[in-house]
Amino acid sequence: MPGGINRLIGYYGLSLTGRSHHEQMMPCQDSHLAVRLTNDIWLAAVADGVGSAEFSDRGSKTAVNALFRYCSGEIIDCDNWLQVLAEGYTAALEAIRALAEEEGNSIHDYDTTLTAALFDGGQVVYGQSGDSGMIGMNQDGRYELLTLAQKGDAFNEVCPLRCGSETWVFAKLDKKFSGLLLMTDGVLDVAVPALLNDQPEKLYVNFVRQFLSSEQIGTNSIDQDMFRQKSIDFLESPFCNAITDDMTVLSIWNNKIACSVPDADYFLEPDWAALRRSRYNKLYPYIKPDEVPGADDSTK
Repeated sequence: MPGGINRLIGYYGLSLTGRSHHEQMMPCQDSHLAVRLTNDIWLAAVADGVGSAEFSDRGSKTAVNALFRYCSGEIIDCDNWLQVLAEGYTAALEAIRALAEEEGNSIHDYDTTLTAALFDGGQVVYGQSGDSGMIGMNQDGRYELLTLAQKGDAFNEVCPLRCGSETWVFAKLDKKFSGLLLMTDGVLDVAVPALLNDQPEKLYVNFVRQFLSSEQIGTNSIDQDMFRQKSIDFLESPFCNAITDDMTVLSIWNNKIACSVPDADYFLEPDWAALRRSRYNKLYPYIKPDEVPGADDSTK
């Protein structure tokens, strides 16, 4: 999806086929969209087709399109955003179920996650199913993780949309945000790395700012397609070689808010070597510090 800009909202989105899928000659299983529902309300959504599901690329596309169709029809007559979004998730699941029945396949073959938000340039209502996620930018230019990944009990198991409303999470946030980043898990796992789990700042700020920064908020002159291409170039650069999964990023922000730029300390690179040593020592306390692998490695 190319970038766009209007009186209030700027946005861009991208979905790239992961390196592992290129090697296996598989299609990109991610989908995304950002669309204006009313003069003020926008829908932003990302979906990640489950890798083990044969037709998950069609499942993810069906999910975001069905969610859009439902929300665009209901939001005009209903001011309860939470209700509209929750019912939209049900409509998305039913659309996938109908597709599976029409094509004579199991609904499991179309498994997908779905993360979505209704956004008016400040207020946010979101829905969450699976392990994609959303990061918000405050007016002070700092980031905040807004969702929690939904995983199954087994290793690398995800809870797809098919798990139903018992597992879906919906929330109306009690504060306003100047911008949102929606990401599928391949990118989100770098934005929220495990090494930072027990740190005061759990987001990898210098990675996140590649896709949404305080400098771009309120700048109407930015070429959104150029910004999208910059993000694609970054994800395809050697820095992101460790990401083998499909990569989807959707960035949407309020163009009328002048964000503050945080102090330089906020953008200091974490000491990855020290974090790795600390984690290794916790896992293997009987290993001497000078025997920890990579103890002198300063790279991430």
